[in-house]
Amino acid sequence: MATINELKLAVSGFMQRDQATFVRGQAPNSFDLLLQACNNARLYAERRVDFELARCTAEFVDVNLIEGVRLGVATDRATGGLVTVKKVVTPFLVGSDGSARPLDLWTKKKWTEALKRRYEAQHDTSDVLINLGQLVVVQDGDLLFVAPADAAALGGTYTLCADAFKWLTPYTDNTNTDFLLNYAFDWLMYRCIYELNFFLKEDERVMLSDKLMTEAWNAVVTWNNELVTANTDDSNLS
Repeated sequence: MATINELKLAVSGFMQRDQATFVRGQAPNSFDLLLQACNNARLYAERRVDFELARCTAEFVDVNLIEGVRLGVATDRATGGLVTVKKVVTPFLVGSDGSARPLDLWTKKKWTEALKRRYEAQHDTSDVLINLGQLVVVQDGDLLFVAPADAAALGGTYTLCADAFKWLTPYTDNTNTDFLLNYAFDWLMYRCIYELNFFLKEDERVMLSDKLMTEAWNAVVTWNNELVTANTDDSNLS
């Protein structure tokens, strides 16, 4: 498996520079621009693409009935490890027996409009939340909560899980590895070189063609898009 050390060696070798060229300051307060470029490239890719290999089932326990829970660190139900949630796809309400009930995911705007319509449709609005007739998960920015806040159905706290995309772990040392290093090494290398060029004098920069970077990026996107669809028969042959 490819590591950050291999990526750093490839980038510095391609640029014909010693890695120390990209270290600023003195230890223990030095800053590794090369490592930061690796992280920037990874983050750029994650912001643009929901990677299939970054899917997980995230679990949030002891979610407050009124306050909900902020997206962030959750537990991976499959591994028991901690993950940082990037995007919720399908939320589930976990019952006391461990069963997971899928719920619709609504925006705060959609939830507010549903409340508004119900208020306008009836004169007595004292039981409006209960009378909406269904539980949904509402996302407001990075806040998740189950609505309506029905204590009889949910209790004071509840467990929420979700099929989600996670953020990859930031690179911190030379032994770090992940699927981007394994399957998008070429694009990561080009992106790092692109960023590091700004720290070199103009006549020392390594020229990269836009076509080269675009083709490498398109290959990453195609690989991700076809990772599941190429192996899943969704067609109807009847």
